[in-house]
Amino acid sequence: MCLWKSCCRSAGFDPSRLDGTPPNDHSNHPADCDDTDCGHHVHGHRHDHAQAFRTWSYETDGPLSLERLREMARKLPASVYRCKGVVHAAEEPGRRVILQVVGKRVDIAVGDEWNGREPRTRIIAIGAHDGVDGVALHEVFDRCRYSSIS
Repeated sequence: MCLWKSCCRSAGFDPSRLDGTPPNDHSNHPADCDDTDCGHHVHGHRHDHAQAFRTWSYETDGPLSLERLREMARKLPASVYRCKGVVHAAEEPGRRVILQVVGKRVDIAVGDEWNGREPRTRIIAIGAHDGVDGVALHEVFDRCRYSSIS
């Protein structure tokens, strides 16, 4: 037996499905089918993403402390799935700093120069619809402001 096929099956994928048909091709699926157990993907994907996810954004002209930002980003609630943005950092005033957060993994990297653009922090968070507290997140990022650190 082919190890690749064995590995795929153990991961829950049937390699016999590789017949060249696009994965979301439902041309042979009856439009009036109401059997949610028929095995077609179309039944399992009828929902409004706005009901499952919520986005939130933060903006400020003031610089943020990278150390404090890293610390706060690691402490974001589990209901925040993804957070990213461009940061105006006190430690790198002439360069854009890129923030990437997925779960508890935080990546902060120094990017390009502002090149005539006004330094400004813009961050967006995506999380559970009922688990993103905008007021609390705003307070978290305000505590990263360089002027608020004593």
